[in-house]
Amino acid sequence: MVSDIRMRAIHVGVDFDGDGSSTEPLGGELEGLSDGLLAAIQGYAAVPICYNAHAYPYWFEDTDDSGGECDAGESTRYGDWDAELMRTTFNFQFNQKDPGAWAHNFDYMAQILIDAIDHVGGDISGYVRPAP
Repeated sequence: MVSDIRMRAIHVGVDFDGDGSSTEPLGGELEGLSDGLLAAIQGYAAVPICYNAHAYPYWFEDTDDSGGECDAGESTRYGDWDAELMRTTFNFQFNQKDPGAWAHNFDYMAQILIDAIDHVGGDISGYVRPAP
């Protein structure tokens, strides 16, 4: 399957998302970085926050603190924004809405996700930045 490809020799044998696997597809690497960003966003947000890819405005108050996934009853828009949170949630959304980024722009997307984690104070020490 095409999505199982690890493109370019510089990507072979590298565990970008720090999950212990250097053989997973590049899409899996971006998924791991995205999960790390969601966790960093949740740690940074003033009140529990959740993401719903199918309901605008995508970010809601996680009223039952279920770990970032919006449940059916959660419809209160998240409203405690600052510049860092706006920037990082935009980058998270950018990654979510571009499912082919692993194929056409892996290095750029991985950099964006790692930088966004760093912007909200997340630990990036376990991640590997793609080579320039």
